[in-house]
Amino acid sequence: MKATHFLGFVSAWRAAAQLTGTVGPTTSLSQKTTECNILNYGAVNDNSTDAADAIEKAFKTCVLPHAGSRLIVPDGQYLIKRTVILSNGTNWAFQLDGLITLAYGGNWTVDRELILQGFAGVGPLNATINGEGDGQFLQNGITIINPVDFEFYSKNGKGAVQGQGYLYRNLAKYGIQ
Repeated sequence: MKATHFLGFVSAWRAAAQLTGTVGPTTSLSQKTTECNILNYGAVNDNSTDAADAIEKAFKTCVLPHAGSRLIVPDGQYLIKRTVILSNGTNWAFQLDGLITLAYGGNWTVDRELILQGFAGVGPLNATINGEGDGQFLQNGITIINPVDFEFYSKNGKGAVQGQGYLYRNLAKYGIQ
């Protein structure tokens, strides 16, 4: 038993010893001062208006051109009906203080080419990693691609994403897709 614990410790130590350089965001949150609030880009706190366009617009027009930004989803209830793609941002934070609900039956597919952006030496084969599949990558509500110096947090501790997985599981239980 002691030998097993020792070997586990040695294995964990060797794995940890392989990390090089800094881990996590290199810019402190206090330096990310540009606020990109989705309410200023068309989002509505009503849990029925699709906020996907507003989130992407805030990212593209506020976060991308301003290093040191925070994409803010304020306290409230927001609905998205399709995948939100946030790609190639540098030195930014996603501050999720509200509830984002993914609409049941929305369009959640993401092209694999988008997911593979920024992976050096990775060449997709027929839009897949291993040459198999349908050219789509999973089903994602919010996809953050190739972030640099990025952090995701909730300032008020209430931020969440409700994927409504229980609805899909219940339907699958009865053979309904």
